[in-house]
Formats: sequence, C-alpha cells, structure tokens
Amino acid sequence: MNKLRKIPFLLLLLPLVAAILLWHYIHPQTDININIPKVYLAQITTIPQQRHKTIRAEAQLLWQKDSLGVSANDKQVLLYISRDSLSETLTQGDSLLIYGSITSSSRGNPFEYNYSNYLRTQGIFGVMYLNDDNWHLLGHKTLYSIRAIAERCRERYMRILKESGLNGQELGIVAAMTIGEKDELDYETRRQYSVAGAAHVLAISGLHTGIVYGAIVFLLSGFGMFPILYKHKRRRWIVTILSLILIWCYAILVGMSASVMRAALMITIFSLGAALKRESFFSLNTLCAAAFFNLIIQPASLFSISFQLSYTAVLGIILFYKKISGVLHFRNRIIRELWRLLSVSIAAQLGTIPVTLWYFQQTSNYFAFTNLIVIPLASLIVYFSFALVLFYYVPYLYTICSFLTKYSALALNKSVAFIEQLPFSSSNISITTPMLICLVFSIFLLYLLLHYRKWSIFAMFVLSLCLTSFFHYIHLNDIKRQQNTIIYNTHPYTLVLNQQGRQCTLFTDSIDAALKISEPFRKHLMIRAVNTIDLSGKEVCGFQCNNKTFLWLKPKKGHRIQFNSKVDCDVALVGGRGKVYQKDIIKHTTADTVILLNRQLKAITLSP
Repeated sequence: MNKLRKIPFLLLLLPLVAAILLWHYIHPQTDININIPKVYLAQITTIPQQRHKTIRAEAQLLWQKDSLGVSANDKQVLLYISRDSLSETLTQGDSLLIYGSITSSSRGNPFEYNYSNYLRTQGIFGVMYLNDDNWHLLGHKTLYSIRAIAERCRERYMRILKESGLNGQELGIVAAMTIGEKDELDYETRRQYSVAGAAHVLAISGLHTGIVYGAIVFLLSGFGMFPILYKHKRRRWIVTILSLILIWCYAILVGMSASVMRAALMITIFSLGAALKRESFFSLNTLCAAAFFNLIIQPASLFSISFQLSYTAVLGIILFYKKISGVLHFRNRIIRELWRLLSVSIAAQLGTIPVTLWYFQQTSNYFAFTNLIVIPLASLIVYFSFALVLFYYVPYLYTICSFLTKYSALALNKSVAFIEQLPFSSSNISITTPMLICLVFSIFLLYLLLHYRKWSIFAMFVLSLCLTSFFHYIHLNDIKRQQNTIIYNTHPYTLVLNQQGRQCTLFTDSIDAALKISEPFRKHLMIRAVNTIDLSGKEVCGFQCNNKTFLWLKPKKGHRIQFNSKVDCDVALVGGRGKVYQKDIIKHTTADTVILLNRQLKAITLSP
C-alpha cells in the first residue's frame, strides 16, 4: 500500500484521458444500423417500467436479420413499447422477436440535452419505439447475472417503499437518493432542486456512498459501542474487509454510476490506508488513482457529466477545504461542525462551477445555505429508509421508520421549495469556450494565491477575472444582436420561438411543454423576458415573427380546412389530425415555405 501511494497516478491519468479523447474523435460511434428496419431477437434485461402510454425497458439484442442474412448482435437498446394488456405483462428475461429500427433519441432542437450521448455512456446503443404489431413474445428465461439480481433487489426495495405509505414526490426523493431511481420525480421537483443548488442529492454520489459507508461501519462496530474492533489488528481488518464488500455490493445495487464508482474506489483506498494506519490517503494522488481505475473499467464515463462533476467536486475539496476552514476557528463544537460543512460546500462549488456553468448555464446563489439544510436531512432519509427495509418484518419499528422517512422527505422537499422561491435564488450565466478557459485558470490562480499569498499571483488572478468579464461582455453583445425564428420539433405539440436579443415570444398550443422544451435555448442565450401566445384550440390563425408572416393550420380530427380566398403568408405550418391538402396550400396561399409538423425530423431556424 505504501508503494501504491508513491505511484504518480496523475502522470498515468493524463495519457489515459488523452488516449480516450483521441480514440473518441478518430473512431466516433458508428450509426450504421440507425433508422434501418430489421428483424431482431432481443431479451429484456431490466424490469419494465410502466409509463403513461408506453412500457420502458432495456433489452439485449442477440441477433439480427436483414438483406445480408442473419448475424449476431450484442448491443444494448432502450425499448419503448405501446402500452396495452399484453405489454403490461412483460417481465425481465422475456425474449422478443422485433421488427423495427434503432433510432436516436435526439429531436434536433437547439441546445437540447444530448440524451443519445448519455445513453452511450451507459452502454446503450440506441432507442427502439415499438407498436403492438411489430413485436412478438417468444418465451421467458430467468436471468441470474449480477446486474439482473441488482435490478430485482431495486424493484423489491421500491415495493417496500410504496407499501410503507410513501407516494408522490416524497417517494421520488427517497428512491432517487437511495437507489438512484428517478422515474417518480416530476419536472417541477427536479427544477426546484436544481435552482436551489440541491440537485446533487438527487443523484447517487459520494455523499450518499459516504453516508452508507458510515452506517455500515457504525453497525459493524456494534453501534459504536466497541471501538476495540479498530484497535485490535485482526478485528480491524475484518471490519475493513466486510465494510468494503458491503459498499461494493451497494455500488452494484445502484447501478455503478461514475460518481458511485469514484466514491467506492476512494473509500477502498482510504479504508485500506486507514487499516494500515496511514491516514494521508485522502489526497490528489488518491483522486487520480480512483479516476485512473474508473476510466480503465469504464472509458466512456469520461464524457459523463456525472463523472466530471463528481471528480471536480472532490478536487475542489482537496485543494480548497483546509484553506477555507482555517480562516475561522470556533470553540463551540456545533458551530465548528457547521463551519466545516460550509467550508466543504464552498470548496466543492469552486471545483464544480466551470462544469456547472458549461452544461447547465445556471448556478445557485444559496448553495451554502442549502447544503446546511439538505445534507443533514439527506443523511436522515438514507438512514431511515434503510432501517425501513431492515425492520420490514418488525411491524412496530417498521411503522416508526415509515413515519420518519416520509416526513424527513417532506421536510426536505418543503425546504428546497422555500429556498427556490427566495429572491435571486439562482443566476443564469452562459459561458463560451474562452470564458471557460479563463474561469478554470482563475480557480487555479486562486489556489496558488491561497497557498503562496504573493502579489504577483493576486495581480494575475484579478487580470484573469477581468478577462473573463470582458469575454462575457462580448458574448452578451452578440446575443443582443441576434434575431431568430425557430420552429421546434415537438410533435404532437407545436412551438414557434421568436427571439429578438434577450427577449423571446413563444407561439404554442401547450405553454407548459413549450416552456420546458425551450428552457435550454433560453438559458444559453440568457433570455430575460418571455412572452407566451396560447394557440391551443385554434385550427387556423396567423402571426408574425421577425418580418415573416406565419399561417397556422392545425385542424382537429375529422375536420378539413378549405380556403375561400387567397391568403398572404411567408410560411405555412401544417399539423393536426385533420385534413389539409398541400395542393390547396400551394394554390390559395403565397407561402414560400410549407412545413409539415407531423413529419418534421429536427428543428428549423428561419433568419429574418
């Protein structure tokens, strides 16, 4: 272990990262099979989740048949099957004969989250949408892989939570924080946690893994009553090995995400160091070692936002925590612990702010205050929920744990909602590549400044901040000069966004969906004023965007639109479930562009 500590893992990590990036850009993911219908034999590997109109499940493709013949196929895909009485009976291990095509989940809307890339980091090649007439159930085979067993354990855990009386967003919060199951969370709850600076508690990360590890050690030490377990060498090693086995079982249970693997690796290295009585293993070299082994096992995780946030947060803690916590000293133990928690929050924020602004264009202004409330409540929720499972067959204790879990989750949701509604709870800052480079350099100079305290470093730090502000000023001026009209791919809804500088108007038949879908665009361009025009229920209407006249044609089912006279317009938008004949549009309108909303494959941008 002492030799392991002396290995310069940073020098090993950098070439590995460079090799993964080089391989990614020289050999990009090939999409040869995308959008080509074929016959597949697939086996469902996860427990199907019932949604409003579909059944969602992951499946392993076993072979495929096309014009070239039959060939093996080992890709993992995500299935969305139309919900009916037959699809609702599907279970893990079912074999399906499928006729369909693997597609990309991207709609092509501006600045939308690249869900396809996310699926690739999870080992999923693409998405298949199946109707009731293009799949057939062949049989069933129970799966006994580690992943399949973990999936069944998560399903059993969810049933216990639901039986305890948890429902709604309280159920969603507990499931997300303990096993990483987010299907129960709605959009509004996710948004509130993001704005309040508490989004990190919704994803299984080092925080949750550390809480679970602390609980495991606490239990193995006889509820903290037998510290002799750590003084006796043999017993100390028994506790260490058992706790590491259990923490890796937990990591497998929650799906081995990048953040969980990082936490499990660091806990393993730190625990082994502690067992050898070498407490200095929490260092930059340890972090690089965890990242190195993580990328060796899962190279694609380098492109995961979870991976980047997880490692930059710990990097910030390693670089800044001691300097920040050393600024103030308190005799009172409670105040001292609160200050340490606050110092950890500030240090982690310094590490993650470049990644947060680059991907989400948003930062919470009350993150430190939020963490003072969220982290203790999150710890209680994890403890109570696992105690709920532990005492499942003890009715009295089970009822108490159910009560404590539910109201801890309710308190957490109420606290986050309160913080989110405070004035100036978040700042919307979109950054460019030069700004990102300057921001990272500024954080590095801040570390040097706190370490060496030299005027020359302070001058460079101020200059770097000024340069970042200058690039931000240029970026804002570029946005103010922009004028665009964007027709989104939002079937079955329709959305036309008219942007004029930092203001925009949304013409739509679903305001809620429009605000949600256009949010990435509005964040990237730091839109301040949003005006919504509700066109729901209208079959024919007209509006103007950036000197262009739009004709809206969206008849209801069974209706047909007929023209009585010539209509002056530049763009005709045709959708709905009724009838609109293209020859009538060409004959009775002056439209230069006709857009069929039902067949639109990606967003369309029209310049003025």
